[in-house]
Amino acid sequence: MQSKGFDLNHIKKMFYKYGVKNLTMDDVAHELGISKKTLYQQVKTKNDLVFAVLNDDFEKFKKDVGKMVTSTAGAIPRLYELYRLFQESTKFITPVFVFSLSKTNPELASDIRKKYHKYIIDVVSDIMDAGQKDGDFIAAFKEDFPRLVAGYILQSGTWHLEERGENIEFNSAFYLQIGGICTEEGKKTLDRFIKKSH
Repeated sequence: MQSKGFDLNHIKKMFYKYGVKNLTMDDVAHELGISKKTLYQQVKTKNDLVFAVLNDDFEKFKKDVGKMVTSTAGAIPRLYELYRLFQESTKFITPVFVFSLSKTNPELASDIRKKYHKYIIDVVSDIMDAGQKDGDFIAAFKEDFPRLVAGYILQSGTWHLEERGENIEFNSAFYLQIGGICTEEGKKTLDRFIKKSH
């Protein structure tokens, strides 16, 4: 995505690879082939640039989820796609980036996490409502499940799994999470969906 006259995707990859603290504005300007003065005419601080990168990712995620919700039939496939979209959107984020962001700008780290958390809760709540109407989900978990899913999704980015040296198969993790809230009919739907997606 182009913003403020430069390529945020390129800058994003640099931040995600090297971290916020390790990447200087000199590095960014050099990589973009512009002067540091020109860069500072576009953004006032490195924090502004990090905010632009994170906000761009969040807006792209919301757009992708919105498209998915309208084009995917059924609550279980929608939840699956939500998990997959988040995994896809965070695949380039490294532990170096997460650690350096939390150290250099804990407020921004907290704010972006809260934005994702609230958005995921809202989306999962809507999916839960549809799943209950379709007879796939048990109504008893309507209040707690969206918060649990949001917490899980935000903690399950691929960099977390790689950092711990674990290899958790995506479909297995999804099945274990969703199976507990399914009705008997929902479990049949979930079983069919998982077999089909292997």
